[in-house]
Amino acid sequence: YHFHYVRHLRQLLRMKVLQLGAGVGVLVPVATVLGSGAALSGSELGLMGGVLAGTVACGASMSWYCERFVGELSWLPAARALRVSTLSVWGGRTDRDIPLAQLAPQLAPSFVPSGEVPTPLDEAQRFMPLHLGGEGRYMLILHRESFHDADAVCALLAGHIPREW
Repeated sequence: YHFHYVRHLRQLLRMKVLQLGAGVGVLVPVATVLGSGAALSGSELGLMGGVLAGTVACGASMSWYCERFVGELSWLPAARALRVSTLSVWGGRTDRDIPLAQLAPQLAPSFVPSGEVPTPLDEAQRFMPLHLGGEGRYMLILHRESFHDADAVCALLAGHIPREW
């Protein structure tokens, strides 16, 4: 699995980091005013505090989602491990290798096949959680162009290790 639009997402993250930097940049004029001995009114302090709190909350949520969004999922046969590649908040790639011995007991189903929806690719919902037990929960975007081995990814989503591994 390789998310087809990961480059676009990486650029978006970098732009959001610049936007967060501008939010923190609001503190420079406040520090200048406070350093000169002038007092700010309660509403001005509240406004600056709100901007700062919103910036911190936005940065924390971006970091949380980036670390869980799967950009690439690959099997490493030599190491007998599953590589989960996510993005850092700066848009860089972060790889986590999970050995097969650790993966097997921790897999949990994210998708249960039915007659109406036999595979996750037929699901109307495009975001699908991938439960990897102690390693955490990741998110896949079900986009047909992103799947190189749909059977293996579908097996993982169903909570099974693919047979060919």
